[in-house]
Amino acid sequence: MEKWWLLILVLVFTVAAYGQETQGFISIDCGNANNYTDDITKLAYTSDDRYIDTGINANIASNYMNNISYRTDLNLRSFPNGYRNCYTLKPVVRNSKYLIRAAFFHGNYDSQFSARAKKPILFDLYIGSSKWRTANITDASFTFRYEAIAVSLSDSLYICLVNTGQGTPFISSLEMRLIKSSIYLYVDATNFVDLYGRCDAGGSKVTRYPDDKSDRIWVPLMMNEWENISTLEEVNSDYTNSFPELPSTVLQTAAVPSKSAPNTSNLEFVWTQDVGVNAPYVINFHFAEIQQLPASSWRELNIYYNGMPFYDHINPMYLHAVTIYSTKPETTSSESSFTINATSNATVPALLNAFEIFHLLSVETKMTSRDDTDAILGIKTDYKVKKSWNGDPCAPAKYPWVGVGCDNTGNSSKIISLNLSSSGLIGSVSSSFSKLQNIKILDLSNNSLNGTIPDFFATMTSLQVLNDNKCTQKLSKISTTPVIGSAIAAVVVLLLLILVFIALRRRRNMSRVQVQEPNIEFGEFEVQLKTQKFTKMELEKITDNFKHKIGRGGSGGVFAGNGGTLSWRERLHIVLEAAQGIEYLHKGCRMPIAHRDVKCTNILLGDNLETKVADLGIARAFHSSDEGTLATICGTPGYMDPEFISSSMLTVKSDVYSFGVVLLEIITGLPPIIQDEGHLLHHVKQKLQREDITSVIDRSFEGDYDVNTVWKVLDLAVSCTQKESPRRPTMSHVVAELKECLDLETLRVKRQTTHNQNISMSGAMDSNAVNAGYSLSIDGGNVNLRSMRSTSLEMCDGSNFDANFEGILGPSLR
Repeated sequence: MEKWWLLILVLVFTVAAYGQETQGFISIDCGNANNYTDDITKLAYTSDDRYIDTGINANIASNYMNNISYRTDLNLRSFPNGYRNCYTLKPVVRNSKYLIRAAFFHGNYDSQFSARAKKPILFDLYIGSSKWRTANITDASFTFRYEAIAVSLSDSLYICLVNTGQGTPFISSLEMRLIKSSIYLYVDATNFVDLYGRCDAGGSKVTRYPDDKSDRIWVPLMMNEWENISTLEEVNSDYTNSFPELPSTVLQTAAVPSKSAPNTSNLEFVWTQDVGVNAPYVINFHFAEIQQLPASSWRELNIYYNGMPFYDHINPMYLHAVTIYSTKPETTSSESSFTINATSNATVPALLNAFEIFHLLSVETKMTSRDDTDAILGIKTDYKVKKSWNGDPCAPAKYPWVGVGCDNTGNSSKIISLNLSSSGLIGSVSSSFSKLQNIKILDLSNNSLNGTIPDFFATMTSLQVLNDNKCTQKLSKISTTPVIGSAIAAVVVLLLLILVFIALRRRRNMSRVQVQEPNIEFGEFEVQLKTQKFTKMELEKITDNFKHKIGRGGSGGVFAGNGGTLSWRERLHIVLEAAQGIEYLHKGCRMPIAHRDVKCTNILLGDNLETKVADLGIARAFHSSDEGTLATICGTPGYMDPEFISSSMLTVKSDVYSFGVVLLEIITGLPPIIQDEGHLLHHVKQKLQREDITSVIDRSFEGDYDVNTVWKVLDLAVSCTQKESPRRPTMSHVVAELKECLDLETLRVKRQTTHNQNISMSGAMDSNAVNAGYSLSIDGGNVNLRSMRSTSLEMCDGSNFDANFEGILGPSLR
C-alpha cells in the first residue's frame, strides 16, 4: 500500500513541476479543431478557435504528409478575406519577455501548387503594430519557421498576418513562451528581435523542450572545415548568471577546426542576408570548455565580425558556460561572417559551442487608447460584428480595422469615425458607443436597429455626423426630434426629385435639347452647373446619327463619335493637364475636393487637345486634405481605390489611385479590366517579371517614344496605385513628374524631326469633327479620342471648370 502512495506522490509532483515549467506557454495548432498532447515535445496543443474568429481551416494534400516535421504541419488556417487577420494571445504578463514562433507548411492545401521558388507566397507578419518580417514561402514541402522575442506592452499580444497581394496568407502553428527577463538584454520596450539562426555547433540533433526550458529550437550545425568534440558531463549555464538556462545538451558539444582544414586554429561562419527582413544584427556566442586540458595547455579566443574585432581574450571555463553578446547593432550586408581565432598565447585551437543571430527591430509603441479599444470590442461583442476585427483597431496605422477611421497623432491612437452601415446590426443602440468619446462620424445606416436614439449621443461632444437608418445628421446637439424632422424632409426631397425626373424625361423628345443640372452641395458651399445647349443636328453629327451605342451613363445612352489615335507626346500633354485639374480640386479651393470618378472617359478634350476633367456628380469635399471621411462606395470598376473599398474611408489619395490607372492605360493602350486576366496593374507587373518594358507599351506608337520617359511614367503609375494610400504621391508631385516627362519627350520629338513640319497637338483630329469636346477612351487596344459634350462648372472661387453630363458621348475613331 505504501508503494502505491509513493507512486501517486511522485506523479503528483511530476505533474506540478511540468505545469510550473510550462506556465506562460501557449501552443496553438492552427486549423485543428481538437486539443492534444504532442508526441515529441509532450506539450499540450490547443485549437486556434479561441484566439481568432476569421480564416478558413484546411488540411495539407495527402502526398505531402511524409514531409512534415511536427503534427501541427498537417493542417492550417488560411486567410483569403481581409487584409489583416490577427491572433489574440492572452493572458500575458505585461512588460514580460516572450518568445513567439510561427510555422508555415503549405503542403499544397489549395491544390494550386502556388508556393514555388520562382513565384513565392509573400505576406507580412506583425507583432501588435510593429512589423516583424515578410513570410517568404518558396516550397510547399518545407516548414518555414519564424521566431521573435519581444516584450508585451499590454495584457495581450496580437500576431497579425497581412495580405500584401502576393498570395493568400496562412499559418500552421503559433507558439508563445514566457522567458526570463535577465536574458536577451537588448530586447526591451523599444526593441525586439527576429531570429536569423540558432545553432548547436558540433551537435547532431535538434534540441528543444524539455531540454530547453524556454523551448528554443537549437539546430545542429557542422561545416566541412569543422569537427565536433563532446562530453557526457553536465555543463552549467547558471554559474555566471549572464545567460541562464542554456540547455546542457547543447553545451555538451562543440565545434573545433578540422585537422585537415587550411587553417587549423580558426573557425569561420558565413551567411547571406534574409530577404524577409532588413535590419542590423545582434549576435550571441556561447562557449564552454568541455575538454579537461592539461595544466600546460591554454585555450584563448578572439572574435571578429566582418573582419573587425568583436571581442578578445575569451577563456572558456571548464563545464561552465560563458556568453559573449552584441552591445550594439552590427551592420548588415548581402554577406556577413564571423571568425573565431585562437590567440597567439593559445596552445589549442578555437572552440564554439553554440550561437544565435538575430535581427534587431524597433517597436512601434503607439496603440489605440484603452477606452476606445474596450468600446469597439464591446460593439463587436454586442452585435457579433462579421468583419475582420481582430488585433489593435488603429495600429499599425496603414492597416486599421475595416470601417474604422483613426487619429494617430498623440501618444495613442483614437477612433474618430466608424462605418457600420449594412453590417447586419440587430436590436437597440449599444451603450458601448458612448465610450467612443473622440468619434466625429458614426454611420449606422442600413441595419435593423430599433428603439429611439439614446440620450448619451448628446454628451458625445466630438460627434459631428450621425447616420442612422433614416438620414444623415450634421450635429450640434443630438435628440430624437431632428431625426424625425429630417426623415420628413427626406421624403419631400425624394418627391421633388421624382417630379424633376419626369420633367426631364418629357423634355428629351424635344428637337432642341436643353439640360439643367441641380446644385451640387460640397459641405458649406455650393457649385452651380451652367446650362449647355445642343441642337439635335449637332448631336447627330457628333455621333454619326447615333450609330454606335457603347454603353449607358447616368442620364442616358453613350454613343460613339469621331476621333483619332494619340501619340505618346500627345498623351503626356493630356494627362499632365488632367493632373493639373485634379490637383486644383485637391489644393485650389477653400476645401479640398475628391473627384471620386477619375477615368479616361471623364477627361474631356477640345479640338486642340485642351484638357478638362469632367463629371463631378459624386465629388466630395473635406475640411482638410490630410483627413479622410466615411463615404458611400461608388465609382467605376477598375479605377476604384481598393483601400477605400475595404474601409469606406475616402481621401484625396483615392483620386491618385484612379489617376495611376489612367497612366497605365495611356502607356499600354489597354482597359483597366482585361478579360480573362483581371486588373491592368496585375497584367503589367506580370509582363515586366518575364519581359522588358516594350512588352507593355502600346504598339500603336510604332517605337516613336523615349523609353526613359515611358519608364518614368510607369514608375509614377505604380507609385500612384500603391495599396496603402499614405505611400501614394500627392497630385502636386504627379504634376511635377509629368511636366518633366513632357519636356523630355518634346525635346526628343524636335531632335528627331527630319523635316520642317512640327507635330501639331491638333493634327490627329478629324477636320469634320464639331467643336463639342473629346474624351480619352480605350477601344480595341488603342487609346483614342471620344467626342463628348461638356458643360461649364462654376467652382468655389468663381473660376470655371468643365463637367460632363453623361448623356451622349462620342467615342473613338480608328
